[in-house]
Amino acid sequence: MNNLHATEIDMTHDSFRYLREGVLLWDGSVPQARAPYSVNFATQDGVYPVVSWVDPPLFGDPDTVDKVCAVILSLPNHQMYVVSARRDDAIDPVEVMSAELCPVPSVVVDVYDLLQTITAPDLRRFVRDVFTLTPVFHGFWTATAGTKHHAWPGGLAWHSLEVARDVADVMSSPGPKQVSFGTAEYELGVITALLHDVGKTVSYTEEGYCTERALTVGHELLGVELIRKPLDTLRAVRPDLADAMTALLLSRTRFACSPHRLEAIREVVSKADRESAKRNTKPR
Repeated sequence: MNNLHATEIDMTHDSFRYLREGVLLWDGSVPQARAPYSVNFATQDGVYPVVSWVDPPLFGDPDTVDKVCAVILSLPNHQMYVVSARRDDAIDPVEVMSAELCPVPSVVVDVYDLLQTITAPDLRRFVRDVFTLTPVFHGFWTATAGTKHHAWPGGLAWHSLEVARDVADVMSSPGPKQVSFGTAEYELGVITALLHDVGKTVSYTEEGYCTERALTVGHELLGVELIRKPLDTLRAVRPDLADAMTALLLSRTRFACSPHRLEAIREVVSKADRESAKRNTKPR
């Protein structure tokens, strides 16, 4: 905990403190040599500029955002200070994500609702870890899905949600001639659908052009590389699920040896992906 020295702020009787869960969004390079720092605090209600007396980076991991339970000091002039913060790995970054961060309305809430159908604790932690990654937290909600479909800010999140919803519908209510999937297979399918294009968060330049490496190896491999740490954490407790997720995201399922029917899952995800891209619905 990094605590504020009370003498640094002109406090009045109208000031008040409260606890708030959220994500501290540091500037890529904080210019100040010492506190206080200007930073944004992302919460369910929005993203607020605050003055932080917590030194960046809070936890020393540049690959992840800082999920915290922070003590906020609010002054009468509406200036807010982060006076102390503690790391809270249990925070779901999707749950504390402000809906306004995605240009397409309701997508954040709808993704959160869909993820509530995932019951396996290890898979829930895996998804939480993926969305804690800095490129995913920032890029998933704002990036386009490419240049051919859903090619607008927020298109990646919308397309991913469309695919995941379609997969959830098919796998939870199969037709008479379709495969009847188990719970683990359903959850693998929904998560794969939601993350099938996660590599696109690191596939484009600021000008919107595909990077040379993305053109060479494809966004699928970039996605698996991006989420390597969450996959390794999952593999430590459920190697079957981690290997299944890797095979599904790389579409290497045809001859995969797994207790889960990966080829059948992949076929459902691929069909939903094609149909969503074909619809290419523009936001109203």
